[in-house]
Amino acid sequence: MVLEHILPRLESFLASEGVPLPQGWPAAIAPEMPESLRQALEVFGAVCDGAQRAEEGFLGFLETLERAGGAGVTLGNVPDPELTVVLLAEQTARNQEALLWLEVWRRSLPFPHVPGGLRVLRLACFVATWAAPYYRRLGIYSLHNREPEGLFYLQRAQAIAPCPRHELALEIGYATLGLGTGRTEPYFVPFDLPLAIEPSFASVVTSVLLAEGDWFEAELDLWRQFLQPGMTAIDVGANVGVYTISAARAVGPQGRVVAVEPFSQCVALLETTCRHHGLDWVTVCRAAAGDRHNRVKLGLRTASETNALLTDAGNQAYEAVPALPLDSLVADLGLEEVSALKIDAEGQELAVLMGARGLIERFHPLIIYEYQSGQHGHNDSVGAFLREWGYGLHAFHRHRQSLEQTLEQSLEAIATTPPAGILNVVAIHGTLA
Repeated sequence: MVLEHILPRLESFLASEGVPLPQGWPAAIAPEMPESLRQALEVFGAVCDGAQRAEEGFLGFLETLERAGGAGVTLGNVPDPELTVVLLAEQTARNQEALLWLEVWRRSLPFPHVPGGLRVLRLACFVATWAAPYYRRLGIYSLHNREPEGLFYLQRAQAIAPCPRHELALEIGYATLGLGTGRTEPYFVPFDLPLAIEPSFASVVTSVLLAEGDWFEAELDLWRQFLQPGMTAIDVGANVGVYTISAARAVGPQGRVVAVEPFSQCVALLETTCRHHGLDWVTVCRAAAGDRHNRVKLGLRTASETNALLTDAGNQAYEAVPALPLDSLVADLGLEEVSALKIDAEGQELAVLMGARGLIERFHPLIIYEYQSGQHGHNDSVGAFLREWGYGLHAFHRHRQSLEQTLEQSLEAIATTPPAGILNVVAIHGTLA
């Protein structure tokens, strides 16, 4: 039986993207899909959480491929419309099976844009030579990893499925290689609200949003679900505003969002997004959050997401920026409530919290902080600090939640040192109820 309950939604999705229906659509009939697809779907959901046990589940799934049975399965719970389109347009169940376990493999990686992800995407393009989403992702992530052949893959994606997203990816691809036409107006990518971005695939945000259609961190889903109209949120290390714009949409004009970002180019782009959408309830503060008022040097790297404060600039390019404690900012803005605080400060998370002790004691906000901070190591000291203030630490698993479950059931209590694969930690004072 053809999946009539899914097809209209998928066709609407393709129309919204400006993508034509795949040739022979739809090719797949649910009863023809092998039992291994059902097993893969279960692992697919688990792997997205990034837990070690999910990776073990993936390896177990690979072992079942050769001995799979013939029971049917529905694809209603696959949380990715592009992937579902690819599966249903495939000509054979064996290819469907291969593509799904390749996607499981890809999503078991902590980051989609790393070289390991390119390996998986090359295999997926080999299996589904007509699947534009894989060529788009392979092209963008190749360019992010300084492989100029990524431009070829983007041209292939546009040839298969001409659409605005592929046109934009090509234009930014040319700009990344220094072959652009010198466009002066900002580039916007589809997001919760269209977001102004850096015009280069050297940027992780630009690469991931245009390749995937959303940010890869599971905690963004929690952020979106937790924030309600009228709440106040603070985004420290806002970059171009992934968490800021998601918060602005969630809290609405009756709420308040404060974005703290030191890098001038990201601040300008975030202000452009706010003007474009009339988000006058968002305040953008160009500063580095810390434990005191002073001036600091922000080291500039190829990817703005890895810009970090310097103790000794040496020969590295930098911007001099003000630093301030969040408690001072809360007082200056007259904030009477803070429901949520996100911190991504490239190793400075503890200093940010030291300067927010009044905010924490007064408001007890939900806190999302970066645990694995690149070359700056793990933030175990942050967890210890928050435990002293009565917080519990949690890992968020987006695929544990169902319509019948509450947000809390997607949270797993963890120790100060989280299990392997956890990028961000969610700290909660009391309960979410």
